Amino acid sequence: MLVTFTRDDKGRTCGWFAHRPGRVPVPGPAMAAGDDLPHDLATLVAEAVLGLSDGFWGCVQRGATFRSLRRRPTRQGRKVIRDHVAALDAAETAVNLHYWSWRAGRPTPVGEHFDAILRHWRTVGNGASLTVAWPTLRIVDTAGRADLRHGSSPALRKAGPGMPQGRKTTTASG
Repeated sequence: MLVTFTRDDKGRTCGWFAHRPGRVPVPGPAMAAGDDLPHDLATLVAEAVLGLSDGFWGCVQRGATFRSLRRRPTRQGRKVIRDHVAALDAAETAVNLHYWSWRAGRPTPVGEHFDAILRHWRTVGNGASLTVAWPTLRIVDTAGRADLRHGSSPALRKAGPGMPQGRKTTTASG
């Protein structure tokens, strides 16, 4: 699954679309962005690094229809949430623990990955996008292919196999 995070034209907020193979794209909510790491991007990174495949992003990939998403709830989507409610709660707790530890400068296994994705995010211009593959954390180009021209990020590479770093500002169509 590819997730495209797009800054608004003023750079203060962002939104996202999850592009699931063979399925309708899922629009995410708008959230504060600025120079900080957007909440849902931090969640994507932490869940991937920690192997939390039944957290928010794993459930989105399976078709969950959360209230915060701009989609009509479906029977299948509600079932995905019901089947994973305990894992969702545990994932949210773990993500917050690692995120706030990182923000406080305390060591966490996710910290270097937050640092790496934040460096990418800060290069995304107003109205531009960053597309990240779930759960590998590969940064991809507009065609959905890994962009190998700029080397690779050691921090992102540790989260899983084959995570080349893409262009500093990567755009993708919605």
